Amino acid sequence: MEYMADTEGLNLIIKAGYSPDKALYTINFMHSLTELKQLLFRTHPMSDDRMKSAQENIYYANPQWPQEGKYNIMNSNVLQCKKSSDHVSIVINQDDSLTKPFAFETMEERLTRLAYVSYTKGDMKNAVKYFEKLTDISDDFAPYLYLSYANEYLYQQTKDSSYLKKAKVAINKAYALNKNNTDITDQIKSIENL
Repeated sequence: MEYMADTEGLNLIIKAGYSPDKALYTINFMHSLTELKQLLFRTHPMSDDRMKSAQENIYYANPQWPQEGKYNIMNSNVLQCKKSSDHVSIVINQDDSLTKPFAFETMEERLTRLAYVSYTKGDMKNAVKYFEKLTDISDDFAPYLYLSYANEYLYQQTKDSSYLKKAKVAINKAYALNKNNTDITDQIKSIENL
């Protein structure tokens, strides 16, 4: 649950227009505080593991989120706040002008993001891993098509025939789901020529 909270926190940081690298500094700082570390890490993952997870989340962040964050900063109202009754903490008033409430990523949305970001960054082994997970929960043809593309790429790089077999299985499943898609029929022809 702590890793999920870290992931959502980083997503919010990026979408709000802030640098996610500051979160890494915070994790390092918390790790340096010996007394806090003894208390905190009884119930929270060790900071090295959290750091690795945070770096992975930053790597796989949607490339459109920083632009969304800049837009959000430029188009949001300043939240009014006041001292609470204890005169120590503050109370932040709710912004009633918000029209779209925050929604957590669904598992399908998260896997889709991880798969496509991996694919666009040329990390085909991870793309295959995430597209395979996506095909387990989605009945859309697109993950199968991209799974075929990624496996074809790995075959061309390694000449390992198991990748070619996986590419064929994936494209056949995509074809079964959508026989009229030209990208699918082009991929079938491409694989047949290998």
